[in-house]
Amino acid sequence: MSKLFIGISVWGYDHWVGVFYPKNLLQKDKLKYYSQKNCLKI
Repeated sequence: MSKLFIGISVWGYDHWVGVFYPKNLLQKDKLKYYSQKNCLKI
């Protein structure tokens, strides 16, 4: 069985801070943080 991976083109929206990203997360760490989550934006 094959796996299908779906992601988003932008992971650093400022309005996600405090909702998805911790408030103290540095901009340079957002992609790493996002990549560790098992989520999908549709």
